[in-house]
Amino acid sequence: MMKKFFALLGVFTLIFGVAACDGGSNVKAEMGRMSVAMNKISDAASAQEFHRAAASLREASVQSMNKKPSKIKTDDEFKDYQAGMQQFIDALDRADQLADDDLDEAKKATQRLFELKSEYHRLYK
Repeated sequence: MMKKFFALLGVFTLIFGVAACDGGSNVKAEMGRMSVAMNKISDAASAQEFHRAAASLREASVQSMNKKPSKIKTDDEFKDYQAGMQQFIDALDRADQLADDDLDEAKKATQRLFELKSEYHRLYK
């Protein structure tokens, strides 16, 4: 009976330990999704393709904004990270609005996304 108890205790400890350590890897998954969507935005041949990729990028951005990367140690760093993600989302929304009228102009506007990515990766990746 005690062996079963300790075996179950070990399994639950392992499960909760992995779940607790998984926070940073979730951000990595979202960032991977963001990278794929950014490539699709750059390659979009129509406003529809641009909008689909932008929607996917926005969803991943919002999700990652609420997850703390493992490099972030303080609340102030996390607030700065979230502010950077909000700037990214705002720039994405502006570019997405341009896509219906001028796809090339919308693609030019996405340059700000790459600038923000570079800036915040230096700080928090």
